[in-house]
Amino acid sequence: MGPWSSSPRELRLLLSPTISSTQSLHLSKLLNPSKHLTAMSSRLPSLLGGQICIEWRVDASDTNEKPMLRNFIRMAKNLRDADMAAMVNPNRIVIPGPIGKEGILLQCGYPLSKICTFRVRSHDPSRGFTRLDMARAALKIYDHIYEVEAKTMTERDDPIILPYCTAPPRPISNGKYGIWGYDIQYLILESIVYDDLTDTWNVVPCVECLGPPF
Repeated sequence: MGPWSSSPRELRLLLSPTISSTQSLHLSKLLNPSKHLTAMSSRLPSLLGGQICIEWRVDASDTNEKPMLRNFIRMAKNLRDADMAAMVNPNRIVIPGPIGKEGILLQCGYPLSKICTFRVRSHDPSRGFTRLDMARAALKIYDHIYEVEAKTMTERDDPIILPYCTAPPRPISNGKYGIWGYDIQYLILESIVYDDLTDTWNVVPCVECLGPPF
């Protein structure tokens, strides 16, 4: 039996125990704190109205250019490792522990035909999740989604080739998740946003638009 349970699916993270002792949470809004957040309120910084949002800063500076930070992680397998290695404050705690045995729920909607929820457990629930932990969890889940889709689909049209399009759209496939829009190599991970009404963390990917090659 693999690391995925039947419902909701479970991804057990075996991550490095080496972390920073600093505990903070990048956030911009919070509506009504859930039971989970209320329980850890003593470890959270002051809450500013709206929603909790985990974001990334990646050092994308070129040696011949001025310093530059990018606010997303490329999800392509040949690019993500470099982005995570250049992540600013990767070991900062963004979901403080202790986390219950049930872990947390990550919800994925785009580019799927239905919303799917996955349960994620930390290797060390007492310390919670770091920014790097959350990025790794989201990427592992999307790898799983695309792999299952490839194994279960029986029909899929070729990508739509458009002039000057660096990210050709893919028609919907008929696998388990009904992926449409784009293949994973064209996606970027922008943020993970907390929904207090459902007590889930919503993964927010989108498409990296590179524009015409001129």
